[in-house]
Amino acid sequence: MTERRSIHRGFTLVELLVVIAIIGILVAMLLPAIQAAREAARRSQCINNMKQMTLATLNLENAKKELPRLYSWIKVQPANEGFPDHGFIIYLLPYMEYQAVYDQYDFKVLWKHLNNNLKASAAFIPELVCPTAPPVFDREVEEPNGRDKNLTTRPYSDYTVNGRISPTRVCQIVSAGVVKDRADWQHLYTGVPEYEDYDLNGCTNGSPAGLIKKQTGITKLKMVTDGLSHTIMYSPDAGRPDHWEDGAKIPGSVTGGGRWADPETEFWTHDICAGSRAMINCNNSNEVYSFHVGGAMFSFADGSVHFIADNLDIDVQISLNTRAGEDTVSGIE
Repeated sequence: MTERRSIHRGFTLVELLVVIAIIGILVAMLLPAIQAAREAARRSQCINNMKQMTLATLNLENAKKELPRLYSWIKVQPANEGFPDHGFIIYLLPYMEYQAVYDQYDFKVLWKHLNNNLKASAAFIPELVCPTAPPVFDREVEEPNGRDKNLTTRPYSDYTVNGRISPTRVCQIVSAGVVKDRADWQHLYTGVPEYEDYDLNGCTNGSPAGLIKKQTGITKLKMVTDGLSHTIMYSPDAGRPDHWEDGAKIPGSVTGGGRWADPETEFWTHDICAGSRAMINCNNSNEVYSFHVGGAMFSFADGSVHFIADNLDIDVQISLNTRAGEDTVSGIE
């Protein structure tokens, strides 16, 4: 009988290398597409988060006939109020389906009161965090006065109010011809009386730029004469309390105002970057900052959310931040 032997063939070295090369090429082609799809999903979630916060604000305005106060105090204060006791986000929570957190909050004591408000102000609100920003549990623990150093949660907010441009910066960029002067530099939210006091020394050359009068803390939508769809309501200051500049984390450096209950969550724009061409994504030390490539998400007083490129003309950027500057804006995306 003829002996039959089975012949086993394997890959040659050349064939194996070709297969590996093809797989490598396919992976190289697919990874950017996967990353792009993931970022698109994160952008969509970011838009939804900002919209939830903005619609909550508009629902509050519909009920109260004014926007939430940026700052509030336990007692009626004199002209020089001192540090405020509560921020504005706590007032939005009932309209964001966080009534339970709101009910736990004690308005008779400071927002960071160790006994009465630690639990409420330590609540993590996922709608306040941008999914493109670093995960909150990878960030440093912000400890107000070192009192809650054992805090295990990260109650941060990447979305907040850009209260205005620093008066000193206004004077500089107007004098330098970077932007035009405006009839009114007030952003959407009306500030407290200290805003006006601060502005009196804003311009050393006697220019009216930067002066904002009649700060009462009360903001009504009828004050927005430039149009609700052209006036920013909420801006990002993402990644706090870690300190970021131009996409790089600064080791050993932190910035304040990252916790949603902290009145210092609200910030003023101070820095102009990219050769005096942008106010977006310079740094997150109380500035407009996002981890979206090329720009940031902003919500507007009409309830819409838009992506604004960080290379948009800086005068247009400022126009979007003023509510009654007597300027018009088109084509922001």
